[in-house]
Amino acid sequence: MKDPQDALRVVTGLTMAFDDYQVGTQAPPRGSGLATLGPETGMVQSFAGYGRVMVVSLGQWSDGRTGDFEKLVDGMQPLQKAVTDRVTRYEGDR
Repeated sequence: MKDPQDALRVVTGLTMAFDDYQVGTQAPPRGSGLATLGPETGMVQSFAGYGRVMVVSLGQWSDGRTGDFEKLVDGMQPLQKAVTDRVTRYEGDR
């Protein structure tokens, strides 16, 4: 984003609508052995932003279950943190 404040505004807006999926489900790569799951199987989303960049994290259980969302978020957080940390370093060097 051109204006660093745009990332803040977009992330804030997205996190306010916690019960609405702003990003559609993603299909896994061919040959991964994972099934393509629709949004009806349950999904969690998380957003972070720094500078001109926004990080969107999506999580779904590979077996399609629709519960244990806190556990799903907990499993997703290390990857989201690693990506966000890298973005923060990149943006800080600019």
